[in-house]
Amino acid sequence: MSRLASIDSFDSRWQEFLEPGENIVMISKLKKLQKLSNKKIQLILTDKPKLICVDPSKMMVKKNIIWSNNPAGLSVQVSNSSHFKICTPKKVMPFEDVKQRAWQWKKTIEGLQQR
Repeated sequence: MSRLASIDSFDSRWQEFLEPGENIVMISKLKKLQKLSNKKIQLILTDKPKLICVDPSKMMVKKNIIWSNNPAGLSVQVSNSSHFKICTPKKVMPFEDVKQRAWQWKKTIEGLQQR
């Protein structure tokens, strides 16, 4: 599997949110789009596979999305190069990636689902 985590976005401080032996596949600062406000979050995709949403100002995990036991329970919808949604049976989370990597997020997440 290719390593997509680019060095500029990787920072050892994100390591504390990982379990032993877990590796970061992709990481990016995104805007989580909400009705009233847009929150900046650090979205970390690991090889477990799981997605971790971290509040970068408080350095606290806001949400863990794990789909290893049900890969079909998670899908990624891309509306354009900077907007995508992560959909689970319980929740739809819209994100904005100012670096326009929405398709890369989709491809990488789906690549982990097909293992």
